[in-house]
Amino acid sequence: MSKDDSRGYLYTKWGLEFNGLEYLGIVAGLFALIGGLEQLFHTYNKKKADDISYIFILGAIVSAILWVIYHYRKKGGGPFIVTIITLIGLLSLLIMKMVYSNNDDDDEKDEKTRKRRKRRK
Repeated sequence: MSKDDSRGYLYTKWGLEFNGLEYLGIVAGLFALIGGLEQLFHTYNKKKADDISYIFILGAIVSAILWVIYHYRKKGGGPFIVTIITLIGLLSLLIMKMVYSNNDDDDEKDEKTRKRRKRRK
């Protein structure tokens, strides 16, 4: 067994190393991930995303992409994986924002139509 093989699967497969700071990065990433997943589930359950701005989502996506590149180049194991999961969640949130924004517009049109019909009666 070579020295590289003793470091574990993630090191031998992708060259990702774990050290003390990596675990700190994992914990930080998990807290960010928990907050993001909560927003993702909340948006999915409510089927409304009008309170989330596109600028916020796009800024977070760009940030996550840059973090993925940084961790990949640095060979950072745990934070790299957590950041990829966060990026997937943010892309899902963007898709829900686009889909549910159309639903919100339709709901507003329906509400306006109902109000007009009530006034006519």
